[in-house]
Amino acid sequence: MSKYKKLSKKDLALQDKENKTYKIHIRPCAPFSGSEGDGEVIEITTDRLGWSMKEFQRNRAPLLWDVKSSKTPI
Repeated sequence: MSKYKKLSKKDLALQDKENKTYKIHIRPCAPFSGSEGDGEVIEITTDRLGWSMKEFQRNRAPLLWDVKSSKTPI
């Protein structure tokens, strides 16, 4: 008998997730204060970009974001 636990499909999927580093361009939505700027570029390393951006937006004025680049660590 093997001493290793057989992984379920869900466990295998979670194991296969890789963190990626994203460069995100963030700009404030008009007509809110501070919406006249070009915004900023931030770098986030995550395996769940959508969730991470929702968390980033919490307790902030509405903003727009788009991915400028992404890379997978080696």
